[in-house]
Amino acid sequence: MNKKIVLNIEPTKENSRNSEGSFFRGLNGEIFYAYSRYNSGDFSDHASCDIALICSKDEGETWSDFRLIARAVDFEVKNIMCASALPLNDGKLCVYFLIKENNGTTTIGRTISCDGVNFEAERCICNMPEAYYVIENDRFIRLSDGRIAAAAAKYGNSIDVTTGDGLAGIVSDNDGREFHIAGGMCRLPFDRQGSIGLEEPEIIELSENCIWILARSMYSYQYQAFSYDGMKTFTAAEPSVFSSPLSPISLKRLSDNSIIAAYNPIPNFDGRAELVGDMLMEKFWSGRTPLVLRISRDNGNTWGKLHPIENERNVDYSYPALFETHDGGILCAYWCVSEGNRCSMRIAKCERIYD
Repeated sequence: MNKKIVLNIEPTKENSRNSEGSFFRGLNGEIFYAYSRYNSGDFSDHASCDIALICSKDEGETWSDFRLIARAVDFEVKNIMCASALPLNDGKLCVYFLIKENNGTTTIGRTISCDGVNFEAERCICNMPEAYYVIENDRFIRLSDGRIAAAAAKYGNSIDVTTGDGLAGIVSDNDGREFHIAGGMCRLPFDRQGSIGLEEPEIIELSENCIWILARSMYSYQYQAFSYDGMKTFTAAEPSVFSSPLSPISLKRLSDNSIIAAYNPIPNFDGRAELVGDMLMEKFWSGRTPLVLRISRDNGNTWGKLHPIENERNVDYSYPALFETHDGGILCAYWCVSEGNRCSMRIAKCERIYD
């Protein structure tokens, strides 16, 4: 697969991390990319962070400098992150994000624009129990019934993974102004004995009556479940076709109705099955390499070859976002973490894959 790196943002002392973003098409045909921009030397997930925006007017070949479209300080918090773009029914541009509240919980915010220039940020009303909800980047979708939906990993009032309650479907019936939990929880079908459960879920609608949920696990696979009632209930979680370390998968429906996936296929790739378990603790190696694209042309029933975007062994490539360009390319944005916690953000433009 041919690809080229069209953007690489290296970290600085004042901007230690750029990550977790989402592409969207502007009102004049330009491509925007909204992402988490950390504004200090602290690399950690809970450090000071805003939502930034860059723009391409040539189908992702070149990119503008950043500008902020939502600031944590306007919500009286330290961190807002994990951008997910989804237009409103009236055509306005909209980017959702997590607000990390000062009491250890999270809520949902969004920033809206009618011209792609001026954005106004606001809180969404969250009609759900207070908790730490994790909704990763590029996760909000519009269902065929018109509702906005995402899936969240739910914890107590912190990110302590041993307190995870499972995955919940989060939905809005009024175009994103308010969100509530659709119904029950999706959990591992066995006792995880205090270890990490299902995390950082992704959803895609396979048909009007079927929603597919995938979530990372520490059991060498993305675990999957299905909902046939709008995420009120889920089937039992089980390993999917996607082998995976503890890293998220991203899915995107393309214009020809195929589905493209971006993920890390370790341990089942290129003879690297030995680089799991205790080996991960002995070196800087998360299993988050290679980063590959893979396509399904039959609505997720079967999947084609693995097409690596990045393949360097000692770099962590993760949190991808996907976008189809008008000239037949696929944009994939992702973070690159190397030894010493140096985190850069890259955007690759890849040729379309068909197998």
